[in-house]
Amino acid sequence: MTTAQTLETEVGHPGEMWSDLKNKIQDNVATQFSAVEARFLALLWCLDRYRAAGVPPRGMGDQTKDPKTRLNAVYRSKGNWWAELVSLLLENRTSSRLEPRVRVRGFSQDHTIDVAWPSGTPPLTDPQVCLLTRMSGAAEQSATPERKAMADWVTRRKELKFAATDLKLAQHDPASPMGTWDQWRQVRAPKVYLLWAARLSASARPATIAEQASELEATYLDGVGVFAYEANINHAGYQPVTHNVTSAWTEVDNLLDILTASFTE
Repeated sequence: MTTAQTLETEVGHPGEMWSDLKNKIQDNVATQFSAVEARFLALLWCLDRYRAAGVPPRGMGDQTKDPKTRLNAVYRSKGNWWAELVSLLLENRTSSRLEPRVRVRGFSQDHTIDVAWPSGTPPLTDPQVCLLTRMSGAAEQSATPERKAMADWVTRRKELKFAATDLKLAQHDPASPMGTWDQWRQVRAPKVYLLWAARLSASARPATIAEQASELEATYLDGVGVFAYEANINHAGYQPVTHNVTSAWTEVDNLLDILTASFTE
């Protein structure tokens, strides 16, 4: 039976790896995702090894809960880690204060936004830039098969489209003509971007990720960056997807450059 101690010896401890990664970003004033990509992939591989074994990492999660509940709670943290990692990199790129995980006023409801600029008292009412982050795909867990990167994508896509539209409608002057949909969404604040991290299975089609990212960018969002990763050939870790199709999407550092430029406009 695999134990937490065995896994920690083999792949490390995810909580400690996450703390080390954050310290590296802050101590080195890192601004490029490529500078920390390998560490982030190692963290994701570590977390997925615990998930596959059905073992919660030492000391993580509510210790009064059963092991499965603790493990599931820890595993859900990876989405927050992705959002915080991006936020830390962006903070190192600007002297302006950023608002990570802040409430922003929409037309019909408030939205929790991973990064919003400029700052203010939440809920923010007039940000110029809003960044959403998403992670999709998950490793197998005991008898549960791996979760595909495109699982529930129809629902996720609707959520993204609604958020982008609702945020822009909140800042629309009813007295101003809207023109065509594309004319309106391209000039209306805030600019809404997405950074999507996707774990691809062996049978996944990277072209599908590229197509969906392009569709979102062409219809509702102002920009979409993609970080796709997969198991390496030895199934001993994760590696970034390097198929030719990656040229069809915006990579993380390129979208960070676009966001950084937006902070100074």
